[in-house]
Amino acid sequence: MEEQQKQKISQVREQSQSLKFHVTSQFVELRQILVKKEQRILGEIKEDEEKILSQMEKNLQDIQENLNFIEEELSNLQGRMEQTDIVLFLKEEAGRKSRISDESQTLSLRDGAILDERFDHPFWLNAVMRDIFVANQQGKTYGFLTSCVGDIFKL
Repeated sequence: MEEQQKQKISQVREQSQSLKFHVTSQFVELRQILVKKEQRILGEIKEDEEKILSQMEKNLQDIQENLNFIEEELSNLQGRMEQTDIVLFLKEEAGRKSRISDESQTLSLRDGAILDERFDHPFWLNAVMRDIFVANQQGKTYGFLTSCVGDIFKL
């Protein structure tokens, strides 16, 4: 009986060691999945940032060009006002007003917000969990990960 008890103790230790190794390997794989997902999401944020900044810089350039045009027109008007009879100047400008208003451009501001529902916690967490389930179904992970994912959703 003593020998049987020692053998069972040894078996429990071996099973425990095997299970610890299994758990550790599963979490290594889980970390790899998370790191890949993190890198993909960070890449998407960088792409969005570059796209938004490009548009904002173009808008800024358009605003500066429009401002320069307006300043030049104002300077021309002031110069003509000083050189011309005021009545004649007003008559000429009344005819020009409609022409200038037709040339005006509509500029819009871009607020630059990157925040997007794709980066909200529930969205990307669900995406990560979906990737884990897909990997599990493809035989790349074991049932242990599935139970861990289930535990995460219970939190």
